[in-house]
Amino acid sequence: MHFLECYALNCGLKIDRPFIEEEETTLPEGDFITFHGTHSFQSKTYENWQAVIDLVVQDFPNLKIAELGTENGNFNNVLDYCGKTSFNQSAYLIKHSQLHFGIDSFPAHLASCFEIPSVVVYSHTYKEQCYPYFTKPKKLRLIQAPLNTPRPSYSNREKVP
Repeated sequence: MHFLECYALNCGLKIDRPFIEEEETTLPEGDFITFHGTHSFQSKTYENWQAVIDLVVQDFPNLKIAELGTENGNFNNVLDYCGKTSFNQSAYLIKHSQLHFGIDSFPAHLASCFEIPSVVVYSHTYKEQCYPYFTKPKKLRLIQAPLNTPRPSYSNREKVP
């Protein structure tokens, strides 16, 4: 059961699509996708984002990648919106993007509100319980480590194995 369904059931509430007021901000010129790959939790750290970005740029040279979040990941070939946009401006960017990719985080769930196709990487949370709830399954790709391997904890001070 998804966390949202569990909360709604236990609180006696109905699930409805969330709403966020968008605030206009400068969009990248042409087609673009959004990306959020950094988090203060070590368990949400994925060391190969630059390789993923390089593959996207190689296969889609005219597509721009707008990096969102509070912390810049110092990635090459991305437009840096980190720390420069509010939640409302991030909503505007995501709503106008072709796709969102990154970690299980607020921007991934924001993309779901707008039914933006998404690719989401999971670490310490289970994709079956935390997936972007409002995205149609055909527009969603969820990636999770095999469950028979050591899993990161919730600690933001965990040592990398």
